[in-house]
Amino acid sequence: MTVIDDKSLRPQNNDLTMVRLLLATLVIYSHSFYAVFDDDHDDLATTLGVPISNYAVDGFFILSGFLVYRSLVTNNSLRFFALARLTRLWPALFVMMIVVTLGGLAFTTSSLAAYFIGTDTLKFIFFNTTFVFYGANLTGVHCGAELCNVNGSLWTLPWEARCYVILALLGGLRLAGAKPMTYLILPATLAFAVLWDVGAANGLSHVLGRGISYQFERLDRLWVAFALGIAAYLFRHRIPLSWWICLALLLANIGVQQFVPPAGLHARAVFMAYFVLCLGFLGVRKTSVSSNWPDYSYGMYIYAFPVMFVLQRVFAFESPYALAVCNVLGTVPLAALSWHFVEKPALNQLKRYRKRLATAPKHPEPLAPEVVAPGAA
Repeated sequence: MTVIDDKSLRPQNNDLTMVRLLLATLVIYSHSFYAVFDDDHDDLATTLGVPISNYAVDGFFILSGFLVYRSLVTNNSLRFFALARLTRLWPALFVMMIVVTLGGLAFTTSSLAAYFIGTDTLKFIFFNTTFVFYGANLTGVHCGAELCNVNGSLWTLPWEARCYVILALLGGLRLAGAKPMTYLILPATLAFAVLWDVGAANGLSHVLGRGISYQFERLDRLWVAFALGIAAYLFRHRIPLSWWICLALLLANIGVQQFVPPAGLHARAVFMAYFVLCLGFLGVRKTSVSSNWPDYSYGMYIYAFPVMFVLQRVFAFESPYALAVCNVLGTVPLAALSWHFVEKPALNQLKRYRKRLATAPKHPEPLAPEVVAPGAA
């Protein structure tokens, strides 16, 4: 069996880019059933308990926790951490907002002025680009009697940003180091997950109200998945990777989904955490398969839903499989443009800024605590 050593964290020694692309593709696959049948369940949901897109989103948050936590503790700078996170998310998202908003002109029933100053369009742009809330509608773009959901995937991005903020706050409070994370934050997260699940089952959600309960439900799912990624990083030297163990966890997860559904949320998160690690690190011997691949995963994630909306609106697919294939073919070029002309240039600019910081005179600033984890982000 294999463990994750520090050498494996170098991009040329893992297949995490391939993992991200697979997760983005699984989201596209699952959403195609929603578009064709207006049903959140795909054909794997009966076995897996939930659509496979739920597994993929969990996988994204787990992988994000693994990599983003590493970025925090190895760079040892809250300022650079915040800038790096903003650079990775915001420029491509802002460009996508412009593209989708302009594309909505082809489908709106509102006038040009009413469309651009309409409440729904303004909410779509403002909420999504500020990561405060999630907006999915454009003014006058209707599906039947209701406004269309033009980009349902974006609901996860405010939660991704919140996980970053939580981690940055922990860094500022000097609670992000190995010891406080291992002995305080991760146990507290586990306790919250258990208590919330039990409390919700006993009617706690009715006491708190639906709005507050919804936020806690999302925290229970997404922060816990993010924290699983942090735990995977901290204990990477001790986690034996084996496809046989991965298969056993998959079967155990399916059993939990079928016979103990209330425990299914975290059972699938544990399985996905281990699966992501196996797929990203276990298959690599001398070099990785995807070390030189461009990372189109974020572009695929933010463009796939509006591409699917257009395809279904124009061609009215009756097969979710055909829609999924066409959606991938239509989304990849946009993701490529996003990567080569927006995301990568922004990241290159960040690298140049980092080099300037490294050569500039050092000034005291609040630092995130170090952990014994050599390696560059």
